[in-house]
Amino acid sequence: MNEHSFPVAASVTEKIASSRIGDFSDASADCVLKRIRDSLRFPDKPHLDDLAESICARNLVCLTEYEGDFFFTLEGADEFPLSLPVSVVTPDENWPFAATENAPDFRDFIIHFGGMIDSRFPPTAYVQKPEWSVKVEQEEEETCVEFQWGNVEEWNGAHSFFQSSCGDLLVIRPKGQVGRWCHEIGWTDDEECAVVPMDSFGDLLARYSESLRLSLDDRQEQYCPWL
Repeated sequence: MNEHSFPVAASVTEKIASSRIGDFSDASADCVLKRIRDSLRFPDKPHLDDLAESICARNLVCLTEYEGDFFFTLEGADEFPLSLPVSVVTPDENWPFAATENAPDFRDFIIHFGGMIDSRFPPTAYVQKPEWSVKVEQEEEETCVEFQWGNVEEWNGAHSFFQSSCGDLLVIRPKGQVGRWCHEIGWTDDEECAVVPMDSFGDLLARYSESLRLSLDDRQEQYCPWL
């Protein structure tokens, strides 16, 4: 892992295949942060715009290079980092979230925030890109399922979209319902449903945006489902 201070030299930025803000070589941290915020404007989607505002209220501290990918790393008052990918996700007609209904913000959330890391490196809590998503499948005795989901009931066929630091996953059904798969239940209890229903995706975004304005201790105390 390499951390590059701003302004970042062109010899570094030229290694970036695509950037959400274009070329930012030799630009100051303040200038880059303003351009990031300008790239994250959602006038018709207040939940997403509020999330962008919460992220960009932090200080941009460096450009992080990790396993071939680049991230804008920002820190809050408690210096806990959040790293936004320099590149956005390119939608694909085959990606697992294409048919999501009743969650109109979800597609743009994955495009603009897919790959975002809400932890230190190496990542332990992050928004999954479509290619990282795992399909929830009900286990059958005669079938070998790669992931040990346990009893998932009506959540069979959902897809994960966030990996939490404790090992749980946030999942979403094709019609937009959001739940939290609890690994302890999935691994140990064959009767209880391992997926706990949550708020609507819009409400979940609102809670996440609010939590990003808190210290890490306060986020954990208030049980932020994203960690």
